[in-house]
Amino acid sequence: MSLCSWVKASCLSLLAFVGCADKPPVVAVVPVDKLAFPVVLIYRDQKTGDCSAAEFLSKAEDLGFMGVQRYLFLPESEPLFVIDSSGRVCEMRDIQGQRGGLWLMANPNGQMPIKFTLVERKETGNKAARTLLLSCKYLAHVSMGHGADDRVREAIEKAATVGDMINLIRDGVPATEDSVTEPKSDEE
Repeated sequence: MSLCSWVKASCLSLLAFVGCADKPPVVAVVPVDKLAFPVVLIYRDQKTGDCSAAEFLSKAEDLGFMGVQRYLFLPESEPLFVIDSSGRVCEMRDIQGQRGGLWLMANPNGQMPIKFTLVERKETGNKAARTLLLSCKYLAHVSMGHGADDRVREAIEKAATVGDMINLIRDGVPATEDSVTEPKSDEE
């Protein structure tokens, strides 16, 4: 066998071998207008990749903007999660800010338009949404006071639907009279 014939045979064998490799999984890209609003956007910690905070978004336009501080501290390799009211869970991938560095420096607390791709996860529904939400460190607004994250977490565990869970992120859970303690004065 000549060298030329051997090279051709080797190349054909290699192509046949490569052609037999597993095909990459098909991903279902979800257009934003197909989500059931309101939704919850779950951010991840830049260092650990863990779910860090859940944010309520009422309409599709809100999903197209992100706070500059949030954008600057996105984890590089971990997607964010979007949970819609119907229980669909998507990964937000390939997030790209639509403003340059100078704009970011001039508007450190602004809202920046973003582009992204939503990919539906295999795990969706009440159980998947509840698991993701309960894995978040922060579920309530700071203004809701001490213990608000724990109250929301407990209510999410009991919520019947994903819509109820999303409303808990928006509204929080008021403190009961039992959980509110009055500070003692020095005279007591």
